[in-house]
Amino acid sequence: MMRTYEVPQEGAEELRVGSWVEIFEAYCDPRSQAVRVRTMRVGAKKLDFMIERPGGNLLRPHEGKITQIYRSSGKAQFSINL
Repeated sequence: MMRTYEVPQEGAEELRVGSWVEIFEAYCDPRSQAVRVRTMRVGAKKLDFMIERPGGNLLRPHEGKITQIYRSSGKAQFSINL
């Protein structure tokens, strides 16, 4: 199963295709198709993003390998294979 995730651009420089990530806190954002990540680990580095909690559902912690990255102004989106 493949999902698309979204994080703010600051801290996104740690994301690389092929990197293993653990998603600790993420929310399904009802306004977009991407899952908004609040806390995650990329390799040995833990990243905390100070985002508002969207009105969506909190997802269970999960992990996967980054398969695609899309960068735009202010945010980065990436896909992982669960």
